[in-house]
Amino acid sequence: MRDRGAGVGLSLACLVLALTTCVSSAQLQSTSLPLTPLTPRRAPPPTLRLPLAPQGFRVTLISEQPKIGTAITREDNYFYVAELQAGNILRLADTDGNGLLDTSVVVASNFKMPRSLAIHPQTGDLYVVSRGQINALHDTNGDGIADENRIVIQGLYDLDYMHSSNGIAFGPDGKLYIADGGPRLRQRKKKGAAFPSYAGTILIANPDGSDLRVYASGFRNPFGLAFAADGSLYATENGEDSVQAPVHGDELNRIFEGGDYGFPDVLGDPPSDSDTIAPIVNSPADSAPAGVIVYEAEQFPENYRGNVLVALWNIGHKIVRVWQDASGQWQTEDFITDLKFPVGMTLGADGSLYILDMTDGVNGAPNLSSRIYRVQYAP
Repeated sequence: MRDRGAGVGLSLACLVLALTTCVSSAQLQSTSLPLTPLTPRRAPPPTLRLPLAPQGFRVTLISEQPKIGTAITREDNYFYVAELQAGNILRLADTDGNGLLDTSVVVASNFKMPRSLAIHPQTGDLYVVSRGQINALHDTNGDGIADENRIVIQGLYDLDYMHSSNGIAFGPDGKLYIADGGPRLRQRKKKGAAFPSYAGTILIANPDGSDLRVYASGFRNPFGLAFAADGSLYATENGEDSVQAPVHGDELNRIFEGGDYGFPDVLGDPPSDSDTIAPIVNSPADSAPAGVIVYEAEQFPENYRGNVLVALWNIGHKIVRVWQDASGQWQTEDFITDLKFPVGMTLGADGSLYILDMTDGVNGAPNLSSRIYRVQYAP
């Protein structure tokens, strides 16, 4: 979060002593330590199994500080992460320049299962999505802790922690876009069940929360949102897990204003006589597409620019890349595999990709660490 006045100048030494959890670089090494003659019976620590990447790419573990992390974003040299069960928003930093995130500060706390983050491109305010609500945080004095915390939007659809307000993104028009989950099929069929019109939609509003309205509809549980350089909006969709079919509606969609994306009548590709918009990609059933980002940087090879990167949180446990070929057809390919539960991504200042990976889903102990990996092209 940028300070509107004086900028972000921190006394990191004080923060490290008083407010941080430190992880030494030795704790993050991915290779075994050699045995020494003085300790012949001491076994070396196990080698960390890193995620797999295509030839020419390098994956580095840079942090294990967040507990059940659900979202990640970056501003300048700071990374912000939401902790689902703890309800904290952390700010992580590399204080010694070795590429590892060695300090963390609790920016704000007491959120009800926070699940998405976005930074306002003009004010630097950090927007936080929790269950049914969006808050904006501001650090007025540059100490890394939010001393302004205002509710921007409340009363969004919130059935449970898996079907609630999800991803947010700021568009090139300066508007705030919100993915709001909806009820499952069995809940829709309950006698007398009534749901707000914005359940299972993508919403648009001013940054202050005013003029909230439905932008696109027909979703079961839209999750991540990302804009491309050309203004295109992409959204991941978690499908209906109660159906017995090869396709459950786990999708990547390109979002058009006023578009109908089919749920609850259509899962996956619509019939030819339907007015609903077909997904760009049908992911495997129960794969739970989560975080999404459009790679617009230059650190990766040129053929990656403009690719849509999607985290498959459940089935697959990987990052896939999606792009249009010369004929306009959408193509997919595995990118980073052998992850645990990848949930979010952000880009570094140099164009590296950062992946937030839960170690044990959302049902593990609240103190389980999540990992943050950096992916660089380094042939």
